[in-house]
Amino acid sequence: MPRFPIYNPNSDPFKYEPQVGMKFANPKELKFSLICYAVANGKNIRFSRSAHYKLEVKCVKGCPWRIWASWMQREKSFQIKSYRNTHRCVRVFKIKLANARFWGKAFCKELMIDPKMKPLAIRQQILRRHYVDITPNQAYKVKSFAMCEVDTTLIEHYKKVRNYGEELLKSNPGSTVSITTTRPEGENGPFYFQRFY
Repeated sequence: MPRFPIYNPNSDPFKYEPQVGMKFANPKELKFSLICYAVANGKNIRFSRSAHYKLEVKCVKGCPWRIWASWMQREKSFQIKSYRNTHRCVRVFKIKLANARFWGKAFCKELMIDPKMKPLAIRQQILRRHYVDITPNQAYKVKSFAMCEVDTTLIEHYKKVRNYGEELLKSNPGSTVSITTTRPEGENGPFYFQRFY
């Protein structure tokens, strides 16, 4: 039985190159990686057939580039079944599939570091790094989506603080862990993390 490559979601998505047989966790993961491929290569690909069990991706009219993917029969992996790796189209600077939600996900980590980053700076970074031009309105939406993603990520991290404290006590017997929270909105309000000691 041949061994197929497995997509690594922790690798740089903008360096992704499709391969026949490559396996993905689900169609959503493949779609995200293909949008990153389109951005990196300046191609306006489109999902011509998209369902939970199959995916066909084509480039612009007249370009033979094409990918066909579907679920594997013997294991729960979504796999590229056929791939025609020939482009006969020119590079474009506006990628239709790279919408504000996509860029927001891509800029989430940077906005965690610098939440005051201006939409103009986001727009300039996208143009400088990826040679993709977005409108000023899209840049505002990118920041909005990214900040929502940051807030969600931080909430998930704070939910794990007590588990982290328990793990510290297990791995360091005899030590003390103190987690302090506040309720600024009163008795019925939510808890807010204050300090960890």
